[in-house]
Amino acid sequence: MALSEAQIQRVQRMARDEWEASNELWQFFDTVTDSEELHLYADGFNWDTGVKEMRRVIQHPLCDRGTAFLIYWRGAPGFMARFADRSETRNPDQADHFDLLCEIEQKMIAGDFKTYQFQYDPKSDKGHDLTQRYAQVSRKRSIPNEMYP
Repeated sequence: MALSEAQIQRVQRMARDEWEASNELWQFFDTVTDSEELHLYADGFNWDTGVKEMRRVIQHPLCDRGTAFLIYWRGAPGFMARFADRSETRNPDQADHFDLLCEIEQKMIAGDFKTYQFQYDPKSDKGHDLTQRYAQVSRKRSIPNEMYP
């Protein structure tokens, strides 16, 4: 189902952090009725604000497999793979980021994302190959094969 103009505007406003109170953002997640809303939100997300919102997206029952791939690869798994586990991260924000990527890996491997409506190619994300980003970083953990669509 195609999103209405009002739905698109609401999602874009949330992704641009134009909500007036944090409960408005959480209400957004509670009232999502279409997986495209989650995908559009994730696509416009500002990663400088932390990752708790992305956790809400991947835990939402309507989160699509393609949306999870988008979040995972934009979350720089090559960079985060330099940590063997969360205890090696340098601050709470990095630990949350590490946990988010691990949760996506676990959910992807377990087949928790029920739909694959939104195709996502990390080798062609807005002109960038995200699979090669941070390729020179020494890695203590590998990116699971299941994370390559």
